[in-house]
Amino acid sequence: MTNFKKIPTILVATHGTFCKELIKTVSLLYGEVKDVEALPLLPGVSQEEYQEEMEKVLGRYDGDVFIFVDILGGTPFNTVMKIGRTRPLCAVAGVNVNMLLEVLDARDTELDGAALAGHIEKVAKNSVKNFTPELTRFYEMAQAQGE
Repeated sequence: MTNFKKIPTILVATHGTFCKELIKTVSLLYGEVKDVEALPLLPGVSQEEYQEEMEKVLGRYDGDVFIFVDILGGTPFNTVMKIGRTRPLCAVAGVNVNMLLEVLDARDTELDGAALAGHIEKVAKNSVKNFTPELTRFYEMAQAQGE
């Protein structure tokens, strides 16, 4: 189990620059975000080079890092899994805007990494909604009224 000694830094590790753009988007909604780092996997960067970069980031924060990756099984995920053999880590895959917003709010009150990750996982599950039925109903209502 990973317990943070202080409010964790958030590391968002993704393929391409999605992580940087996600942080920019969240800052539009949340305001200034502090202690959030992006680690993009850019074309031509080997897994070994990417791992070295991630280890540098993790080393700067003495383990007090909450990690987001974009997809299960991708290089950022695999890199976290590999580093996780040598140090305790806390990570969640499938990062999106809602998840990042929630961790920004929750990270200063929840220092138990496993509990924080579980909370973020629930937020992710609750933030996905198929609203096609509502759209269909609204469209049909509008058509019936001649709009």
